[in-house]
Amino acid sequence: MNNKLLVLCDELPGEHDGYTVKDSRYFKQIYVDPAEDSDRIFMCWDSIIPEDRAFINALMHYVRLTEFPEPGFFLDQRGAMDPASGTIRGSLQEESYLNTYNGIVTRALQLAKAGEDPTGEVLDYAVQYPFLANSRFYEYFSKLLNDKCVIRILPTFSNKSDRNITFYRAKMLEAWQSQNQFMDEKAAAQVLPTICYDSFGEVLEKSVDELLKIYSLPLWGEPEQGTPAK
Repeated sequence: MNNKLLVLCDELPGEHDGYTVKDSRYFKQIYVDPAEDSDRIFMCWDSIIPEDRAFINALMHYVRLTEFPEPGFFLDQRGAMDPASGTIRGSLQEESYLNTYNGIVTRALQLAKAGEDPTGEVLDYAVQYPFLANSRFYEYFSKLLNDKCVIRILPTFSNKSDRNITFYRAKMLEAWQSQNQFMDEKAAAQVLPTICYDSFGEVLEKSVDELLKIYSLPLWGEPEQGTPAK
């Protein structure tokens, strides 16, 4: 598998004029048909970090375990997904928050079953929940990047997008980059300078330049030019 460039953008998942924007399900595919794959992956920001925070905010409430969501609550995720691939929405961040919440519920049930009072531990988890959930998200993101051989990330934002969510996503990517350095299985991907675009053509042009730079890198295991092989 070739080294890849991941382009995070504000365009919705699906087929566009001359390019395709994928959702986060791409990362989870064990096998991708080479004929349908590309070394340049356009990925919708909203399928990674959702603009609509309703699902995550609800989990922030439910994590106190004073009440529980309805059985179909997981279907309320708000991340953008390609409608051609199904109708269930979601995002990597929402998935990480949900899995962290489920882990806390499981732990509380285990304590109660053992005859212990889970209240103190649950309150501690509730305070730490955003940190725990985001840490899980960062680790998950790193794993998925490595699985798909992504070595460069080009963050891009439309100038028409909400400035608050743009700032939040940029900060989340910065936080991931910082935490990734200390992971046992850190991602090899490096974050490139951000592009804010009026026309997506600007992103297409810049992404070609960055992909050519990736192609110019020495192959894995080969010495760089001018460096003698050992």
